[in-house]
Amino acid sequence: MDRRQILQSSARIRLGSTELIEPIARGGSGEVWHARHVTEGLSVAVKVMHGDARRDEHAQRMFRQEVRAVARLEHPGIIKVFDHGEVPRDAAKRSEGRLDAGAPYLVMEYCAHGSLERYAPEGWNGVRKILLSLLQPLAHAHARGVVHRDVKPGNVLLGSTAEGQAHFDRLLITDFGIAHALGPGGQSTGGGSVTGTPHYMAPEQVLGRTRDLGPWSDLYSIGCVAWELVTGHAPFAHLDGAAVMQAHIGTEPPELNPGVPVPAEFD
Repeated sequence: MDRRQILQSSARIRLGSTELIEPIARGGSGEVWHARHVTEGLSVAVKVMHGDARRDEHAQRMFRQEVRAVARLEHPGIIKVFDHGEVPRDAAKRSEGRLDAGAPYLVMEYCAHGSLERYAPEGWNGVRKILLSLLQPLAHAHARGVVHRDVKPGNVLLGSTAEGQAHFDRLLITDFGIAHALGPGGQSTGGGSVTGTPHYMAPEQVLGRTRDLGPWSDLYSIGCVAWELVTGHAPFAHLDGAAVMQAHIGTEPPELNPGVPVPAEFD
């Protein structure tokens, strides 16, 4: 069966209070399905860990971390998690190999308009509106001891206040799988690990200095997103892998050449 094929009502797979309709995205550790909440009749997104990742302890830890992190947050600019659980054996059997029994899943808000990755704002007012829409939920998360660590256009979803709306009117930050919890007094805890997306990583992330992480780490990533919003690319887009990570540590950003007029202070 084509992975994009919509399941007929009689063949839909039940996970908790939802019925899966069709897969809409697949990443390194999980697959996201468009689904329907049976009792509420609303569209939802269900993220299900796939087989290879389910056997990976790190991937499982990230999945559990996402549940714990989002459970601490409640803000209209942060994706809401409605439910979570594990794929039952009968659902795995009905899926004909698409789902694995025991695989964890999350039931989240459904955003039909994609992500910020494929959206170009109109002029400075559009850029400013997007940045404010990201800073507010991040402030909410930081005040509750959660640092996202992977703020990037692909993790900002375009949502609607009403189902079936033709255009988006909300931005929602998603994917808290590598979120970092701060200890009492806002102090960072834990050992060193290099985690994030290279083009948007703060220097302390690149260096694996987990104890130096804080709200400023997400603000650095917001700076990279801001750069991309006005130029069409990340600050070190011409580099990749280890090179871009090294650039974040010791290289001055290239000259900013915005494609739209911006205030003099923006640079």
